[in-house]
Amino acid sequence: MRKYIFMDIDGTLHDDIYGIPESAITAIQTARKNGHKIFLSTGRGKYEVGKEFHEIGFDGAIYYAGGLVELESKKIKAVTFTQQEIEFFLNFFNQENIGFNLEGLNGSYMNNFGEECIIHFYLDPNWNHEQCISFLRNQNMVLVDQMKDQINNISKITLFSKNRDLILRWKEELKDRYKITIFDVKNSDLLYCELTYRTISKASAVDIMLKELNADLKDTIAFGDSMNDYEILQHCQLGIAMGNAVQQLKDVADDITDSVTNNGIYNSFIKYHLIEPK
Repeated sequence: MRKYIFMDIDGTLHDDIYGIPESAITAIQTARKNGHKIFLSTGRGKYEVGKEFHEIGFDGAIYYAGGLVELESKKIKAVTFTQQEIEFFLNFFNQENIGFNLEGLNGSYMNNFGEECIIHFYLDPNWNHEQCISFLRNQNMVLVDQMKDQINNISKITLFSKNRDLILRWKEELKDRYKITIFDVKNSDLLYCELTYRTISKASAVDIMLKELNADLKDTIAFGDSMNDYEILQHCQLGIAMGNAVQQLKDVADDITDSVTNNGIYNSFIKYHLIEPK
């Protein structure tokens, strides 16, 4: 029976220090040869997913935590904020000293605080500032004053703030229309958050993908490690949390595999008979 497998990237398929385990690559490529369909399911923007992932081979992808759905590189659905919404958000961010990254379908647009956070927490600590800026620009990540006519093209917003009370209050005030997913940054008082429409998630993107494929939810499996995987692990027939996942995700998962660096993907693929052990 063919399975439709949705794979998060950061903390699931990829480790910040060790990269992509060879065992995970083997598992994915072998499972596809066995007839299963495998899709990336990430909060990253399309332009942030490097060639090392695409070279593995996938049947499609969910980007921007559900904001863009592609099947074999063909756009199935894209959701973006309106110009009025972006202008509202920018005014609020500037008033409250919030770092941001507006993630658009053609690039992303940061303020200085947002750029500093991305460099500090997510880029190679051995790089100097010039190398970091060069990397960001090569990924079409520029400062917000260069956004120009792309204001209608934003699919997700990443926020950085040290004011937890402010973010929690704003999350409550906006909950009827928007969703703010909060990630605590290790060894820091900084909050990293994703802002999307309330109705947009990796789970909603799964339904769009399955409809396009004429496939059934009962044949789905999802892998994840963080809170933007919460809905998809609950929604798919089998939701599997990584051993390194946050506890809230483990609490709702159907199963917990090993960590990303301890062959978690490979071991789970064997357990559920997607591949045979070597």
